[in-house]
Amino acid sequence: MKAFYDGFKTVHGPRDTGRIPVRAKDGKTLITNRAGILSRWAEHFHSVLSQTTTFDPSVLSELPTWDTKYELMLPPDRNEVQWAINQMSSGKAPGSE
Repeated sequence: MKAFYDGFKTVHGPRDTGRIPVRAKDGKTLITNRAGILSRWAEHFHSVLSQTTTFDPSVLSELPTWDTKYELMLPPDRNEVQWAINQMSSGKAPGSE
Protein backbone atom coordinates (compact mmCIF):
# COMPACT_ATOMS: atom_id res chain seq x y z
CA MET A 1 0.00 0.00 0.00
CA LYS A 2 2.85 2.38 0.79
CA ALA A 3 4.32 1.85 -2.67
CA PHE A 4 0.90 2.49 -4.22
CA TYR A 5 0.45 5.81 -2.40
CA ASP A 6 4.03 6.86 -3.11
CA GLY A 7 3.40 6.24 -6.81
CA PHE A 8 0.04 8.03 -6.61
CA LYS A 9 1.68 11.10 -5.05
CA THR A 10 4.40 11.02 -7.72
CA VAL A 11 1.82 11.11 -10.51
CA HIS A 12 -0.67 13.53 -8.96
CA GLY A 13 1.67 15.58 -6.79
CA PRO A 14 1.43 16.22 -3.05
CA ARG A 15 -1.86 17.25 -1.51
CA ASP A 16 -2.08 20.97 -1.08
CA THR A 17 -3.54 21.80 2.32
CA GLY A 18 -4.36 25.14 3.85
CA ARG A 19 -5.50 26.76 0.64
CA ILE A 20 -9.24 26.78 1.12
CA PRO A 21 -10.39 30.11 -0.30
CA VAL A 22 -12.09 32.60 1.99
CA ARG A 23 -14.13 35.67 1.28
CA ALA A 24 -12.86 39.18 1.86
CA LYS A 25 -14.55 41.45 4.39
CA ASP A 26 -16.91 42.74 1.68
CA GLY A 27 -18.30 39.19 1.37
CA LYS A 28 -17.92 39.11 -2.40
CA THR A 29 -14.22 38.91 -3.25
CA LEU A 30 -12.69 35.44 -2.99
CA ILE A 31 -9.14 35.28 -1.59
CA THR A 32 -7.15 32.28 -2.83
CA ASN A 33 -3.47 33.04 -2.13
CA ARG A 34 -1.98 31.76 1.13
CA ALA A 35 -0.75 35.14 2.40
CA GLY A 36 -4.13 36.74 1.71
CA ILE A 37 -6.00 33.93 3.46
CA LEU A 38 -3.80 34.18 6.56
CA SER A 39 -4.14 37.95 6.57
CA ARG A 40 -7.94 37.71 6.31
CA TRP A 41 -8.12 35.22 9.21
CA ALA A 42 -5.93 37.51 11.33
CA GLU A 43 -8.19 40.44 10.46
CA HIS A 44 -11.29 38.40 11.32
CA PHE A 45 -10.05 37.26 14.74
CA HIS A 46 -8.69 40.69 15.56
CA SER A 47 -12.13 42.20 14.92
CA VAL A 48 -13.93 39.46 16.88
CA LEU A 49 -11.59 39.44 19.87
CA SER A 50 -11.09 43.21 20.12
CA GLN A 51 -14.71 44.20 20.67
CA THR A 52 -15.60 46.32 23.65
CA THR A 53 -17.44 44.47 26.36
CA THR A 54 -21.07 45.05 27.27
CA PHE A 55 -20.79 42.92 30.41
CA ASP A 56 -22.47 44.33 33.51
CA PRO A 57 -20.36 43.32 36.54
CA SER A 58 -23.26 43.99 38.93
CA VAL A 59 -24.78 40.62 37.92
CA LEU A 60 -21.92 38.84 39.70
CA SER A 61 -23.37 39.84 43.06
CA GLU A 62 -26.61 38.05 42.10
CA LEU A 63 -24.94 34.66 41.60
CA PRO A 64 -25.58 32.14 44.38
CA THR A 65 -22.62 30.96 46.46
CA TRP A 66 -21.97 27.44 47.69
CA ASP A 67 -19.80 26.07 50.45
CA THR A 68 -16.33 25.04 49.32
CA LYS A 69 -15.72 21.28 49.28
CA TYR A 70 -12.09 21.17 50.39
CA GLU A 71 -11.89 17.38 50.00
CA LEU A 72 -12.10 17.90 46.22
CA MET A 73 -8.81 19.83 46.36
CA LEU A 74 -6.89 16.87 47.79
CA PRO A 75 -4.75 14.84 45.36
CA PRO A 76 -6.14 11.37 44.56
CA ASP A 77 -4.97 8.56 46.80
CA ARG A 78 -3.36 5.36 45.55
CA ASN A 79 -6.67 3.41 45.50
CA GLU A 80 -8.38 6.04 43.33
CA VAL A 81 -5.51 6.02 40.86
CA GLN A 82 -5.49 2.21 40.72
CA TRP A 83 -9.28 2.17 40.18
CA ALA A 84 -8.96 4.69 37.30
CA ILE A 85 -6.19 2.64 35.67
CA ASN A 86 -8.26 -0.54 35.94
CA GLN A 87 -11.19 1.20 34.21
CA MET A 88 -9.08 1.95 31.11
CA SER A 89 -9.46 -0.32 28.09
CA SER A 90 -6.37 -2.28 27.20
CA GLY A 91 -4.78 -1.33 23.88
CA LYS A 92 -7.02 1.67 23.28
CA ALA A 93 -6.35 5.38 23.39
CA PRO A 94 -8.16 7.37 26.09
CA GLY A 95 -10.97 9.69 25.05
CA SER A 96 -14.33 9.41 23.35
CA GLU A 97 -14.90 6.56 20.91
